[in-house]
Amino acid sequence: MNYCNENNGIKCFKKMRSYLEEIENCYIRWHEVNKSPSYSMNDFVNSLVYSFSVYTTIGWGNIAADTTACRIATVLYAIIGIPLFFAFAKEAGLYFRPIFINLFNKFEKWCNRKCCKNGSAMSIEDEENDEARNFKKKRAKERASELYSDGPQLRVPEFEDRIIPKLQRQSSSLSMSGEDQLEERRRVFTAGVAVLIAYFLVNSLVLKMTTEFDFITSVYFSFTSVATIGFGDEFPNHPVVLLYNATFIAIGLVMFSMCYFILQEEIRTKASKASRKARKSFSKYSNVVIQQAKYEIL
Repeated sequence: MNYCNENNGIKCFKKMRSYLEEIENCYIRWHEVNKSPSYSMNDFVNSLVYSFSVYTTIGWGNIAADTTACRIATVLYAIIGIPLFFAFAKEAGLYFRPIFINLFNKFEKWCNRKCCKNGSAMSIEDEENDEARNFKKKRAKERASELYSDGPQLRVPEFEDRIIPKLQRQSSSLSMSGEDQLEERRRVFTAGVAVLIAYFLVNSLVLKMTTEFDFITSVYFSFTSVATIGFGDEFPNHPVVLLYNATFIAIGLVMFSMCYFILQEEIRTKASKASRKARKSFSKYSNVVIQQAKYEIL
């Protein structure tokens, strides 16, 4: 205490700084020797949880390889296991997608039968559907006739009386079926997302009952695990719980993949529809130019 007085304050500050640096260096040396994962790999249950976190690419980080041999085995295991798991998730998503769509269509038909038991309700719905179809047919005819609205008309009776109405009917039916399919895909995707959210909530309730997490932490842990983010900031005190939860996580990954493929199909349909519209627009203006050129020649 006599060393740090008013006369030698600078020396006292330098002395205290050297003490703090020595303590920090001591802690760094101790940590390099004694650092270890939160859970030992010597336990078989912990090893199973670690293997699951490797090939699913979740990687919570609370259980990690601590020896050279274990790290080499982890690299080899990941090289083989990760592609196999993602191939499984992709194939399972593609397999369950039509099954989910079929179940959704059956559920939708059952709901329609339950909600529309009265004949009047069915007739009103049929009338509305007929009006919508008639409106779509009318619009399709108007669009088809626009190709021949500009410039002089060279009438070919057989072409105008037989072929044009046939093309209009085909165009109308194709546009209606395409719009119906797109609307159905949107409903299926919305239902898939709703089922996935409900699945997250159920899984979170199971985690809340089997771990020390509260509900919000359980939802957070479930989402980061299924999305293969795996921050590792939240982890159960007993890793054996994750063995029971591994099935939930794997099913969640398959459902995630299924929703992705449904959305991918909708995006592909929209892109194809936009491409068709662009081609039709180009064809329309080319026909107008050709007709004007013919008129000038004649």
